[in-house]
Amino acid sequence: MVHNYINRKLESNITKLSGKYPILTILGPRQSGKTTLLRHILPDVDYVSLESPDIRSVIKQDPRGFLDKYKHKRVIIDEFQRIPELASYLQEYADLYYNMGQIFITGSQQFNVMKDVSQSLVGRTTILRLLPFSLAELKNTHRFDTPEEAMIHGFYPAIYDRKLKSINWYPSYIETYLERDIRQHLQIGNLDKFLYFIKMLAGRAGQLTNMNNISIEVGITQPTARKWYSILKESQIVFSLQPYHKNINKRMIKTPKVYFVDTGLLCFLLNIHTEMDLEIHPLSSFIFENFVISEYYKSRFYSVGPMPELYFFRDKSGHEVDLIIQHQGKLKLLEIKYTRTIQKSHFRNLIYLQKLLDTHSSSVFFAGEAKLPQVMDWSELLR
Repeated sequence: MVHNYINRKLESNITKLSGKYPILTILGPRQSGKTTLLRHILPDVDYVSLESPDIRSVIKQDPRGFLDKYKHKRVIIDEFQRIPELASYLQEYADLYYNMGQIFITGSQQFNVMKDVSQSLVGRTTILRLLPFSLAELKNTHRFDTPEEAMIHGFYPAIYDRKLKSINWYPSYIETYLERDIRQHLQIGNLDKFLYFIKMLAGRAGQLTNMNNISIEVGITQPTARKWYSILKESQIVFSLQPYHKNINKRMIKTPKVYFVDTGLLCFLLNIHTEMDLEIHPLSSFIFENFVISEYYKSRFYSVGPMPELYFFRDKSGHEVDLIIQHQGKLKLLEIKYTRTIQKSHFRNLIYLQKLLDTHSSSVFFAGEAKLPQVMDWSELLR
């Protein structure tokens, strides 16, 4: 049990939805804090981890016997991806025996869990996603003096719980992810190439994703590159932004951009370990853009109701706006600049796109500190 527990924004959603579904499914990347969260808010609920081989063996031999124990009490079933076929039995038990909010299941490998949960438990579960800490979740417990410090440190809970240096934690995380999640379950033969593939994506964070070019550079086929990219997306290591093209009669870029969910992992993959490393790195502006957009991406999963949709804008004439947030019929435009000095030119593309979309909500997001009209500094991410 974690003694210095940091509250998560997902807690309120779990509380609300546990009264509406017999089973709640919490998915997220390895080490994002799923078990810690559930055991903290449900301290008196039984807990079973499927990580242990002997427990898995017993359950596989008699799944009904296992589920019979929880007809009348609540339980957390952790590492559900270890026995995904259990979902079929849960379907029957949910209909016959379970009350609302009786079973909580977690899974790290979404590419295994999602298929079985979505097929077997339709209408019986809701799926929630827990990602590494957001900056807002850390504001009362860990203060960053600069955005560079936050970007390099990263946001995985273990770093904060154990007070680790990120440079010491990320190597073991990568090794665990590659060895356990990839080799055991997806049968990727050449792990060195897979790691090289991840590093190639890191070098393109915040940029257009051309899988053909990446596959040639790594030495794999384009279908393999797309499969590996899909694995990383489903594991919530990376995510994509699609270009915005609605209601615009212009020649638009159609290629998506790639971003990393955690900038600490991104910086580690790029051999960035100090603030000076980051400030002089040729990709520093893209990393800052990734930092800001990943915070908005994480916040999507903790919102009540329809999720905000995130896009970017770029046309073939070179006009570009880094982030478009579409929520409940409204658009917000955000231009992200890794600078501590605001220039008039930073508003140029915002003004251009505002005219095309007929919207007045736009801001420049920068790395400094200021209280100016249409300007947001990085402290806005603490909200």
